Amino acid sequence: MKEVPKALSEDLRERVIIKSNEGKTAEQIVSELNVSQTFVYDMLRLYKQTGSVKAKKPSGGRPPSIDEEGLARIKALLLETPDATLAEIKQTLGLTASISRICDAINYKLNMPYKKKLCLIRGKTGRT
Repeated sequence: MKEVPKALSEDLRERVIIKSNEGKTAEQIVSELNVSQTFVYDMLRLYKQTGSVKAKKPSGGRPPSIDEEGLARIKALLLETPDATLAEIKQTLGLTASISRICDAINYKLNMPYKKKLCLIRGKTGRT
């Protein structure tokens, strides 16, 4: 999963605005505060638009491809037929998620280790 970078401190963000109000250029601010030029321009634009330099709240990201109801259906199916393949689970339940997403949901969200990694690799390549 892609890691979201942490926002720089509010103190540093405020210092960019203070130095700008003192009449310093973006290049001078970059060299004095050891930040990127993009960061300086972003802070100046954010301050001009909102009057604040606070970091935006995370947007929440993409919704899960398998919702809680889907997880419950997968769990019920696995309890009934524990030897079902990932492709059979997908077809039986009519899921639109990829095989790897279904495998991840079983392993990490349901905490039901599905198969050994070797079996998954063999299953992907078609070898037995």
